Amino acid sequence: MSGWIRASRKRARVCALSGRCKLGISGVLDLVEVDTKTGRLKPVEYKRGKPKPDPMDEIQLCAQGLCLEEMTVQTVSEGALWYMQTRHRVPVVFSDDLRAQTLSTIAAVRELLNSGQTPPPDYGKRCKACSLVEICQPELLGKRDRSLGYVVGLFE
Repeated sequence: MSGWIRASRKRARVCALSGRCKLGISGVLDLVEVDTKTGRLKPVEYKRGKPKPDPMDEIQLCAQGLCLEEMTVQTVSEGALWYMQTRHRVPVVFSDDLRAQTLSTIAAVRELLNSGQTPPPDYGKRCKACSLVEICQPELLGKRDRSLGYVVGLFE
């Protein structure tokens, strides 16, 4: 990692992303690495588990990069994900496709929030490790209500 300096994780956690950004999002970075020669910034996100098949970790990291770009008025072209379970660092390039997917996800979440409707939870194996499982109750709420079909079937 020659040429890069790292803030301690404790100190970097204080670096909150601005809530005034044009994207309308805010967050807290785990770590920002700074290239001592060029001043380039690289966000690093720590994950407890292992790499996932969906791109959500990359999208979260790219959103952090977009906020850093706006805050510092410099291009943030890449970041990294550190997976604690596998002790593996995965570099992530903020390509045009990933940026578009990130902006699309932000827009979809904003639309969902503005609708005032909470989508039903999608129960899966990851729910067992979630701290909100007791509040969300995905096993109960994720099941479809089939009572209407049952009642209609009785009278046919």
